[in-house]
Amino acid sequence: MTKSITPAPGEIGHNSMIPTPRQVTDEMTMRFADLASDTDTALADAGGLPAKITNKDELGTVARSVTGLRELGKKAESTREAEKSPYLRAGQAVDAFFKEIITRIDKTSAMLNRRVNDYQQEQLAAERRKREEEARETARIAEEARLKAERARKEANKATAQIDAALAERRASEAREATEATPAGMVRERFSDGPLVTMRTVKFAEITNIGDVDLLALRPYLKPSAIEDAVKRWAVATEYRATMPGVTCGEREESVVR
Repeated sequence: MTKSITPAPGEIGHNSMIPTPRQVTDEMTMRFADLASDTDTALADAGGLPAKITNKDELGTVARSVTGLRELGKKAESTREAEKSPYLRAGQAVDAFFKEIITRIDKTSAMLNRRVNDYQQEQLAAERRKREEEARETARIAEEARLKAERARKEANKATAQIDAALAERRASEAREATEATPAGMVRERFSDGPLVTMRTVKFAEITNIGDVDLLALRPYLKPSAIEDAVKRWAVATEYRATMPGVTCGEREESVVR
């Protein structure tokens, strides 16, 4: 099996040109010092604006601050996208390379696991049938022994029959217990070269008909963002005209600074 020998960043022998997070931060701080300074200034100016607009002059001042901050934000966002793009593409290339390998491994592993499970399920069913048959047979023998003990007239024969009946009942009890053994105990297989094949009881939940799912019961487990997204989609689909308890939609006026 091939073993990776590439040292990690910072280790002896590592010759990657990929910068560390700290190096990236230091470079961004140096190259975009003006943007950071402009941001500090704009935010400081905004912090000194009136808490409540009371006249047209104040409206103009606040509006100019809004447009300035918006342009500064656009500049910061476009710069971020441009700077991140090479790293993003490199990360995507890394993901694509390894995910292709992992996907192939996972698919083959899942296929083989299904084969193992199919075999174990067959073995489990056969073992359960065998143990149930043995339990029925030992129960039948125990009942015959009990009846024989009841029919015995001589004390010596009766004592012997009672012992036989007790032993038969004990074997019947053990056979009944065997039918209740865990799947792991019935079909466990350990191989000398390492693998252990066994079974376990797992909990599962799967949708058999999504239209029958009780959404009201699921509500406590839904993230608020998922509910909000569904409400927005519903509002668009109903052209913001429909009503729903807990939701208000429609049209309203809102200030725009251009």
